[in-house]
Amino acid sequence: MQCQSQSSRNADGFSRTIGRLVVALLILGIVGCSALPESGSSLFPTFRSAKQSQAEEESYREKFQQERDPAAFRWLMRNCVNSGMSPAEIAAVMGESGERIDNDGWLKKNSANFEMNDVTYKWGPDRKGRSALLVFRDGKLINFDPEQF
Repeated sequence: MQCQSQSSRNADGFSRTIGRLVVALLILGIVGCSALPESGSSLFPTFRSAKQSQAEEESYREKFQQERDPAAFRWLMRNCVNSGMSPAEIAAVMGESGERIDNDGWLKKNSANFEMNDVTYKWGPDRKGRSALLVFRDGKLINFDPEQF
């Protein structure tokens, strides 16, 4: 049995890669792009430009501010708020400052996730009366799950 040199193995690997790429392009050319899943599927996620994302966020923010729209409120919370954000960053997302909740001991006492020196802010309500209570430790949002919105 003969050993191949490193350069020979690299050339073989490169040839196989090029061959696979050519076959993939031929199949795509024969079948066409219409055979691919629609944009936004889990197989091919949609990548929007920063400008499009910013415009979409602004649209939801305005709808929440002007109409107190529950769907816009949920969209902003689910898509723009993340653990580790400061109250000021969330205020920029929501288009309004949160209200500091001083009597939040009941919330912290009944949860193993919060400490008594954590700080709670409320955003909302939407026009259905729903608000979000967000808890901060050392100025950063903690224990936030966007799936709750």
